[in-house]
Amino acid sequence: METLRNNGRPDNERQDSPGRISVALPAIKISSPLRGRNDILRTILTRVTAGSQPRVHILFGAGGTGKSTVALHLAHEAVANGLTVWWVSVAGLARLSAGMKEVAYELGASPAQLEQAWSGSRSATDLLWTLLSRHDHWLLVLDNADWPDYLAPEGGHVIDGTGWIRPPSASSGNVIVTTRDGSIDTWGSWVQYEEVRCLEAFDGAQVLMDVCGSGCGTAMDAEQLSGRLGGLPLALNAAGQYLASARTDLAWPGEKNVTSFTDYRAALDRLRIASRAEDQLRRPDSLGQTAVHDTCELSLHLLEDGNSIFARPLLRLLAAFADAPLPYVALLNIERLRQYRPFHNADSRSLKQSMRGLRNLGLCQFTDVTGAAVHDFEHLVSIHPVMRDVSFISPDYLVDEASYQRLVVDLVCDAAKRLDPDAPKDWIPWSILLPHCAEPIRSYLTSAHVQDVSRELYIFRMGARYLLATGHPREAQAFLEKYLSLPAVASTDTIEKLALKHEHARCLLERGYLQDAEKELRVVYEKRMGRLGERNADTLATRHKLARAIMEQGRWAEAEEEFRTIVLSERSVRGPEHSDTLTVRHSLGRAILLQGRPLEAREILEPTLEARERTSGGEHPEALGLRHTIARARLAMGEIDAAEAELRQVLEARGALWGYVTPEMCSVRHSLALALAAAGKREGALTESVQALEGRGELLGLLHHETQETAKLVEDLRAALNKTNVRIP
Repeated sequence: METLRNNGRPDNERQDSPGRISVALPAIKISSPLRGRNDILRTILTRVTAGSQPRVHILFGAGGTGKSTVALHLAHEAVANGLTVWWVSVAGLARLSAGMKEVAYELGASPAQLEQAWSGSRSATDLLWTLLSRHDHWLLVLDNADWPDYLAPEGGHVIDGTGWIRPPSASSGNVIVTTRDGSIDTWGSWVQYEEVRCLEAFDGAQVLMDVCGSGCGTAMDAEQLSGRLGGLPLALNAAGQYLASARTDLAWPGEKNVTSFTDYRAALDRLRIASRAEDQLRRPDSLGQTAVHDTCELSLHLLEDGNSIFARPLLRLLAAFADAPLPYVALLNIERLRQYRPFHNADSRSLKQSMRGLRNLGLCQFTDVTGAAVHDFEHLVSIHPVMRDVSFISPDYLVDEASYQRLVVDLVCDAAKRLDPDAPKDWIPWSILLPHCAEPIRSYLTSAHVQDVSRELYIFRMGARYLLATGHPREAQAFLEKYLSLPAVASTDTIEKLALKHEHARCLLERGYLQDAEKELRVVYEKRMGRLGERNADTLATRHKLARAIMEQGRWAEAEEEFRTIVLSERSVRGPEHSDTLTVRHSLGRAILLQGRPLEAREILEPTLEARERTSGGEHPEALGLRHTIARARLAMGEIDAAEAELRQVLEARGALWGYVTPEMCSVRHSLALALAAAGKREGALTESVQALEGRGELLGLLHHETQETAKLVEDLRAALNKTNVRIP
């Protein structure tokens, strides 16, 4: 998990998930004063608005002191003063990378520049800071940078000033970082340090009264409770929300509700005495954890005494997922929950009431995301990192830790089975689910003795397929290799393991490692044929990818013969209009076209397109791929104008589908350049081919055969234009 656990470093996924990350200010209403922070606000805001040096501000302090809240107030003040503000989470590498990519996009980076930088071939940090240097009056907030090396340059340190954090050169550019690490050895001497400490008793008392209102006791009572909680804002807010809720709770004979500051302080003392008899090995070890643990326990007691009887196990379950927003409506299947001891006898009403209680007492936060309504993925819940840490050291979690981890695997697997990683309509839900397919399951496989890992391998395979479908073969390969190396996975020799190896070989194929892909696919094919049979659907899928690897290496006649055999088998196994059958028919048409038989290719491809559009829709990636290949066939037959028009439509459709440059878009652009050249429009052809070359070079590498093909086209076009004395772009 990304959260600190057992004092170990979080192990984050490095893939850049294309997840529509927002860098807008969090939609949090700031309705009450920010107590005890005036000096920090005044100091930083003066520097931010005046552009004074230094322009990088480190807000550091213990967990729960309110660093993010201070930064949020500063950000809103900056907006009011006319600055452009971006808010980026550093809670994980993938979220940081996606957030910075969005900032670069808003600064004017082209899709080609973004793919060049985020493919790993050029520096993403250099691109971002080049763009920032051209703008004035901006503020970049980097929140939750508790692992500063996420912001460091490759192989370097943050202090070098060449990573994601640098001294801004623009006259009015500023950076604010919130972190628990305030060491000068980490950040250097070119930043401004501001420690966010716990509040003084008076200011803490004001926070309590802001949250719970009047009627809970005197100002002195509030100050004493504030001191008891150490002035920790997270604990103060939790205590205030507890009291606000308890005051409206139903009175009952024989029970005395905790409704005042004095009652709450006495309850904390009783809780501390009772806890001394518990196992001390994993008790809270910092002020933040101690204060939050105690206030959290009281809040949970309050909820359990009411109608929120499942609040405690729900909070522990949320902590067991990744440190990322959780699509709780999509994941928390009641029937699955009931199979585990903490949720026996749970029903929809009691779970909803318990979740509402967690929200009302500030133990978790809820947000919605647009465009993810498929399968109820638009409703998200998250908990504070300190609250997560507290759950990991709570006795009730430790007793059922293995059960919670198994339950996470079950819930994620259930959700993954409802999503198609190849369907564009499911891509936003997949981008939300993907973090929970990674580290929580890896933690489970690492800590537990698992005999059967078939479910886990299924989840890893679906996650990799989503990354492949969205044009991220490099990230898919890294994702798979990380989990294939786990001892629990490496030691297995199952059908599910072969499926994972099949996807890994697909990554090699898409990245242009054709000989390696062919070698690995042959191994998987032979094993699948021996275990599943020659006419099994999975065996045929591997045989198809193997034939594609053969075709991409120029052995077209050999590939054609393979495709014809596979099509016949797919027809009988899957049916004539199954998606896999249509995909192989497309590959057969390509192999025929590559051998110079465009009319014969169209006789296969055009009926295939009709079937694909009928079954999957005209904007499906496979339908667009077929239209591209048919346009190439038309071009080969001399139908130049029709081919150009079709290619432009396909390029526009692919751009709308993905929103970023992909290898498929580069391929279409290369074909468009050929059509323009055939029509005598050499300048336009050169423009398109140069863009295709840039994209292919960065996405596929300079040695990839498709990149070299486009490089030859660019060279020929430039030579032709040079002969006619035309100005070359």
